Amino acid sequence: MGTWVGRFVEGLAVMSPGFLVELVGVILALVWWRRHPRVSLLTVLALGLILLLGVGGLFVFVWLPDHLRQRGWTFEQTTALLPVIMLARNVLGALAFTPLLFAIFIDRSSKSRLQRLPTGAADAGARQRWEAGGSEHITGTDRPRD
Repeated sequence: MGTWVGRFVEGLAVMSPGFLVELVGVILALVWWRRHPRVSLLTVLALGLILLLGVGGLFVFVWLPDHLRQRGWTFEQTTALLPVIMLARNVLGALAFTPLLFAIFIDRSSKSRLQRLPTGAADAGARQRWEAGGSEHITGTDRPRD
C-alpha cells in the first residue's frame, strides 16, 4: 500500500496485539469498577491515553512525511525533525503511563497481606501455625526459640 493511508492501516495491523491487550485491560477495569473505582478510573485513563497515543503517533509517522514533502521539505529536513517528534512522543508516553503507576500503588494498606513466610527449621512452629490459618504476623521476632 503506497499511500500514507495504506501505511497507517498496515501499522494498525502490526500494533493490534498491543491494542488488544490495552482493550482487555480497559474491559477488566470496567468489570472491577465497583470494587476498586479509583484504581479502575486511573487504569482506564492510562490505557486510553496509551491507546490514543499509539494510534496518534502512528498517524503522525505515516502522514507527516508525505505532508512535508508536498510542502517542499527535503528528505534531510524531514529526517532532522524525527528526533523532535520522538522526544515529544516519549514525553507524552511517560505522561500517559503515570496514571497506571498511581493505579498500581493507590489504596494500599500499610500492612501487607502477605507476610514473610517461614523458611528454615527454626521456623517450623511458625510454619505450622501459618498453615493452620493462624492470624498472627510471622516476622523475624516471632520465631520460636530453640
